[in-house]
Amino acid sequence: SKVKEVVIMGGVQSMDDDETLSPDTAYNNNCDMKAARFVYDKCQALGVPTATLSRWAAYGCPIRPLLLDELAKTDHMSARNVQRVSKQGVDQLWNKVILPESDLRREKLPGRCDVKWFYKTFIGKWKAPEDSYPQSIWPQVQKLNMYDPLAVLLCIPAYRRLYFDCKVKV
Repeated sequence: SKVKEVVIMGGVQSMDDDETLSPDTAYNNNCDMKAARFVYDKCQALGVPTATLSRWAAYGCPIRPLLLDELAKTDHMSARNVQRVSKQGVDQLWNKVILPESDLRREKLPGRCDVKWFYKTFIGKWKAPEDSYPQSIWPQVQKLNMYDPLAVLLCIPAYRRLYFDCKVKV
């Protein structure tokens, strides 16, 4: 095979449950589950190793949004953009999460991603909903999960050995 490895930002079902790796309900998998299954199946059939960054890894090292807010104050174009895109992404996710699970505007968001999940994941503690939800949740957010930077680090073997506790399935 010409491909050395495939790094995936998603998730797999318990490695003890099956002889082969199967995608779990991670949002990235959920966007096109058929394609996710195809990638895992094909890589395994061809013997191409995969490295999957799950949400659990990202949950393990969040950053405070205040860092992005402070960086944006430098008025550097990239810093402002990262903060703006992060705020926009969190607010868009929030506005999907507060919809009923059957609402098509939730798109491919898994049912487990509800208001309680959002509070636990991004705010740190569950708080009973108020009479109405804010359109922008950004001021309340206490932690952001850095999926993309972690996936890049996972691609680099030296960093992977130093900073990740990987499970291996042969």
